[in-house]
Amino acid sequence: YFKKIGKEEPSFDLIILGVGEDGHTASIFPNANIDQDDKRWVIGAEGGTPPLPRLTMTYEILNRSSETIFLASGETKGEILKKILEENLLMYPAERIKTKRGEPLWVVYGGKETSRKFSKLRGIAAVKMTTDNIMSLTRKNI
Repeated sequence: YFKKIGKEEPSFDLIILGVGEDGHTASIFPNANIDQDDKRWVIGAEGGTPPLPRLTMTYEILNRSSETIFLASGETKGEILKKILEENLLMYPAERIKTKRGEPLWVVYGGKETSRKFSKLRGIAAVKMTTDNIMSLTRKNI
């Protein structure tokens, strides 16, 4: 619940999001009819397999965050991460998420090859998995 007081608008210090193999995030799926400039805070959306009705915050609200961290894990995320982080086509919802300061931080673990490939890109955190499955994150190039 958020009660608007005067001209106060909602914003977050930190938003943590995931990314799907199709580039969806925050229940916003590719080809969804969601306007980038929609001024509402929350809207109905549909997506997934099977398609289900969902609620999501709009880009307007998601992009007001001071920091956004994307967590992406699994070998199957390599292809979509390449498209999002290297090609910058703005075809995928995850590409449209920014922060007040600019680009979000991506934490990527997809096995050695995926992690090594993306660890050199700006905004990528190096991820080290220990034998206890504890992630230690190191912020770099930001």
